[in-house]
Amino acid sequence: PELLPLIESPPETTTIIITATKPDGRKKLFAELRKRAIAIEFRPPYDNEIPAWIQTHVKTLDRQIAPDAAHLLHMSIGSNLRELNGEIEKLFIATPSNPISREDVAQVIDNTRGITVFELADALGHRQLNKAQILIGRLCEQGEHPAGTIALLVRHFGILRRARWISGQRLPRNAIASRLKVPAFFLNNYLDQARLFDERALWNAHDALLDADNRLKSSGGTPHEILAHLAYRICRASP
Repeated sequence: PELLPLIESPPETTTIIITATKPDGRKKLFAELRKRAIAIEFRPPYDNEIPAWIQTHVKTLDRQIAPDAAHLLHMSIGSNLRELNGEIEKLFIATPSNPISREDVAQVIDNTRGITVFELADALGHRQLNKAQILIGRLCEQGEHPAGTIALLVRHFGILRRARWISGQRLPRNAIASRLKVPAFFLNNYLDQARLFDERALWNAHDALLDADNRLKSSGGTPHEILAHLAYRICRASP
């Protein structure tokens, strides 16, 4: 309400910046802004837009990063722009090569973050239970946030479900990659993992992930216990 008089009769050069988790466009404040000004929304990029954001951000800093390197950075770090920017700064210091390669990203991540959730997703996708249990232990020791781990695994197994369905349509590789919204150079890995599960097993994995998420939110065990049980359910489900 205090801003309304200013918005209804603003000085010509006024710039107003409003921060909000989820602005309610139905309120009078926002309705008046749209009526009397040019409104620009700076929303965070969606998850599938992050690799392109990484490439654009790196380009604004007069460097280049390969598409597969941007994808690996996203899968390893997540979608938090502040954390991604911090890792990009480390890459600039550690790697003189241009463009920054996938190997450069893997090296910096290994040196600074230890085990990544991406490695756990890959182990579970290949149904490698022993490896997954070891990685879970190391992730928990590193203090990896379990909710973030579950979120990435939900995304990963969502891609595997779609990959299994799309792969039966006899589409060109680029069309499959486009539909899955993954880089073409990672397509074989996703398809190989999807073949290790039938449709029922993939939906069982989805249910197991939701159960694990609910247990984390209700304190139904330690993160290590919950993730270890999740890995068992995914890897030991009927293929």
